[in-house]
Amino acid sequence: KSPWGVACGGTLGCYSLAHELHTDVVRLRFRAPISEEHAYSLGFAIMLGVAEALDVPATDLNVTIGGGGDSAEPAIIPYDDVPGGAGLVARLEGHDVLRQALRNALGRVSGDCGCDSSCYGCLRSYRNQFAYTLLDRKTARTALGVLSLT
Repeated sequence: KSPWGVACGGTLGCYSLAHELHTDVVRLRFRAPISEEHAYSLGFAIMLGVAEALDVPATDLNVTIGGGGDSAEPAIIPYDDVPGGAGLVARLEGHDVLRQALRNALGRVSGDCGCDSSCYGCLRSYRNQFAYTLLDRKTARTALGVLSLT
């Protein structure tokens, strides 16, 4: 029934809404196995760490979780949230930039915010509210803690 109490005459169907964005991306895979749920926490920590390392607003970047290519493990895919790309994530090819981004990510999830799982001080933002139930700074900290960031 419609909001006015009238029977609807249409047919139901499933639709997916999408937008195609051509931009710069980087695919990050880790040797240590991570679940898809943990990949979201790690991915958003890395994205925020990249924004800090490059001194750009976090809204210029985004992250998605995708297939790991030839691996069954999920890949973390940071990307420029600008049509055509802005060359931001391409700068991660420099080992010093990537290392600093990972250090920043580890700092974000170190626990200074005092939350139990995630908050706006560590991992949450308006754009990732779809994943709030999956975000856990402790799992991101554990994953980042096994990396050699020196």
